Amino acid sequence: MTSLTERILGVSGSVLLAVWAALLAAGAALIAFVTGLTRLYLAAHWMTDVLGGWALAGVWDCLLIICYLLAPRAAAPPRGRPAPAAVYREAA
Repeated sequence: MTSLTERILGVSGSVLLAVWAALLAAGAALIAFVTGLTRLYLAAHWMTDVLGGWALAGVWDCLLIICYLLAPRAAAPPRGRPAPAAVYREAA
């Protein structure tokens, strides 16, 4: 299915993946925003509760993004040293 979509749209799979990820993130943000507004409209929460929830979600998202960006560095072996799998292959 992906190759058919790639041929029809004329874009690569990585571009399609980025587009889908952006649409998913935008949809999730829209749902969170509308949910907060409905809580205010129904008088189920105070404005500060909703703003605090949005702020907490923003901080949590920033922490997850930082962890995602730092993960490849933590998993990589130190410079000048081979990866552990390469060491085991040489010994065998």
